[in-house]
Amino acid sequence: MVGEDDGQLGLLGAVWDGINAPEAAALAKCRPVRSPACLSCDVQHRCRNWCSCVNYALTGRFDHPGGLICFHERMAIELADRVATRLFKQDNRAFMETFYSEKRVASEWI
Repeated sequence: MVGEDDGQLGLLGAVWDGINAPEAAALAKCRPVRSPACLSCDVQHRCRNWCSCVNYALTGRFDHPGGLICFHERMAIELADRVATRLFKQDNRAFMETFYSEKRVASEWI
């Protein structure tokens, strides 16, 4: 979201002056998604709705994704689950080693 310094989003810094730390900190506080619909969603822990730039472009808020993001994420999660189910049933070696090998599985997936 680089652009002219029109003051709408806050001036995070300038090439010659560096980072404006107080403004960057204030903006970072707006980053976590706080939409009531998201916080009560059954797939929130798998959703990738946190892109502040996309959220701002769609809704004018960093912490509220738009309906398009919700639709896309739900669709992507559903498709990923379908594919994963097929690969698991097939005992697909690459899939099993990537997602079910103790050496490679992220702790939050267990």
